[in-house]
Amino acid sequence: AKVVVVDMDFQLGEIAPGLGMTASFSIVDALMSAARIDREFLQTALIRHSSGLAVLGSPEKYGSYDLVAGDEARKLFRILREEFDYVVVDAGPCHGDIQEALFEMADTLYLVTEMTFPSLRNAHRMISFLSGGEGSRHVQVVANRFDSRNGRIDEAGAHGKIDEASAMKALTLPVSWKIPNAYVTVRDAQDRGVPVAMESPYGRAIAQMARTACGKSPIAASKTKRTFSLFGLRGTASPVST
Repeated sequence: AKVVVVDMDFQLGEIAPGLGMTASFSIVDALMSAARIDREFLQTALIRHSSGLAVLGSPEKYGSYDLVAGDEARKLFRILREEFDYVVVDAGPCHGDIQEALFEMADTLYLVTEMTFPSLRNAHRMISFLSGGEGSRHVQVVANRFDSRNGRIDEAGAHGKIDEASAMKALTLPVSWKIPNAYVTVRDAQDRGVPVAMESPYGRAIAQMARTACGKSPIAASKTKRTFSLFGLRGTASPVST
């Protein structure tokens, strides 16, 4: 399948460098050029990873971008949806009209949180906001750095005290995905610019999410290896995710 990843963190995005690439044309450039953007223009703007993944990265230089570009974002993502089977968006800290456009167009919203009080509180605030429209029915909660024995585990190896049942009560939604803690592995992958999905056991958890997003059944866990149990909502093909 043809897949593109879009980095909506206008100031400090990390997707392109995390893949060992440099973006010469950014998402900010695309939104500011929306009046003339088309399929041909977009093809020259995207960078390609050796895996075949297309990327529309964030600006290389730090700057202040006060974009009010909801309509421009809708046009850009309409073209991306026509050109790619799947559009994956890191929403970053974008807000206002652009955020509304993303929430409006997305088939699935992955709300990433950790099993800590501040993270769960913020996740609950996001869910409450989305429940005001139709967005909440598209939300899948992702518990990052999850430890099945006692909720979560941090860099120092200390187990947290917030378990899954308490987290679900606070969030008012079930935890759809549990991503195991792999702090050292992920940090190493970021430093080397090699995606964890290409060479790390941690990538198996992400692969399960990807299969479900594509409408495929999760791979059954091996009985001979200790793995994390993953579960999700009904899998449906979702051409646009954020």
